[in-house]
Amino acid sequence: MTRATLFPPANRTAQWFASAYPGATFDSIEKLLLHTTEGSGWPGYSGGAIAPNLTALPDTANRKLVWRHHFPVSMSSRALAHTRTQPTNGDHVVQVELIGTCVPGGPGLYWPGAPDWALEGVAELAGWLADEWGGHLLTSAVTWLAYNAPGDGQRLSDSAYNAYRGILGHEHAPQNDHRDPGALNVARIIELARGNAVARTLTDDDIAALAESTVFRSAITNAVWRAGWGGPKQGGVTEFADWRLWAASRPELAAEANAAAVAALTRGPLVEAVADAVVAKLGGGQLNVTLSLAPQAIKDAVREVLTEGTGGTP
Repeated sequence: MTRATLFPPANRTAQWFASAYPGATFDSIEKLLLHTTEGSGWPGYSGGAIAPNLTALPDTANRKLVWRHHFPVSMSSRALAHTRTQPTNGDHVVQVELIGTCVPGGPGLYWPGAPDWALEGVAELAGWLADEWGGHLLTSAVTWLAYNAPGDGQRLSDSAYNAYRGILGHEHAPQNDHRDPGALNVARIIELARGNAVARTLTDDDIAALAESTVFRSAITNAVWRAGWGGPKQGGVTEFADWRLWAASRPELAAEANAAAVAALTRGPLVEAVADAVVAKLGGGQLNVTLSLAPQAIKDAVREVLTEGTGGTP
């Protein structure tokens, strides 16, 4: 099986160091190791001598991460200290530097308090690695502590590091003393990555079933009114009335069918991913026959539907 070695969104020319510092080649990937740069701009990495496999720069204005590749994910990189016979950089590990800080008030994005859009960017990478190299890359069995937590009990021994499979941080690597990325919300990163995987499986029939359900129409109506579109009249007809006319033209599904459709669209805490998928397929489409409905209003409605469909706990 041929596995991809280059993360598709990442720039591969700006700081590509694999030619200057070629490392060992992996036939498997066991670990995804996260760092924070403790800076706000692209590091120089001493021309590649201390570079990871990838670096991510938070683009706050556009709510996304901008990626640069330095080495293929199947090649050892150079961002860890390596002081004993047992390797750190070469132990089948993909290393990622997140531009920003793990210290409150430090430079750049504070990653332990990162918003979902930033964690979503990391989740995209983790999900891609899991798809290509194995589902163990969407697990984490280490303790993520604040940079200034007392002691160093979260750090792994050489043998434990060698045996480890999953996501970990610089703070866990043996032969190192750095404590980044601190108390990063890795559980949320994994949750988002798994949600993306489910959202990718949604079909047009799934979305249509959701759109036709009574509870979805009710939730959309509430979202419209919350967003302030229910009050103004246009040509003597309120937008709420327009919505009711549109909804009345759609066939109603039986309660059992609606419950089944909702259940098929979510599993536990995947509401955000499902909402994004619905927005992508319906925003500007069939929902907007008479309404100028903002994507956020659609997402709010999807959350209401999925919360009701899962017994009140999304």
